[in-house]
Amino acid sequence: MGLRLNPRHSVNLLTGVAGTTYIASQWCVWNMRIVCLLVLLTTIIFHGAHVLGHQSWADSVFMKYDVGAVFIGTITLLFNTPNDFRGRVLFLMSTALGIWLLSWGPLMNLPLNPLASVIHVIGFAAHQHSIAHVCS
Repeated sequence: MGLRLNPRHSVNLLTGVAGTTYIASQWCVWNMRIVCLLVLLTTIIFHGAHVLGHQSWADSVFMKYDVGAVFIGTITLLFNTPNDFRGRVLFLMSTALGIWLLSWGPLMNLPLNPLASVIHVIGFAAHQHSIAHVCS
């Protein structure tokens, strides 16, 4: 049985890797760089497994680690964001969570790759907002 490539998550892999690499390079706080590298690793494994045709393993086995890394990253991001700017970061991350949850319900019939990439971009916007106030 040969390898069956699935390009459905290719855009997600690209936005996740490029964006997370950029965000990690912009952070001036060591714990955010470490968390970004953790999220980068899970992004490569999760979306890479999808691209390489291992969707069932990615969704049934590895997705919990990817979601866990994003959760840890979100908590660390909120912890590192100054109180005066935390509301906007919380709003952006809540919006990303809402879109992700809707992708398992009413938005399930839409192609997932644009939604996941939109979620990535919203997360990067939250990081950029925090970085602008923490690392200036």
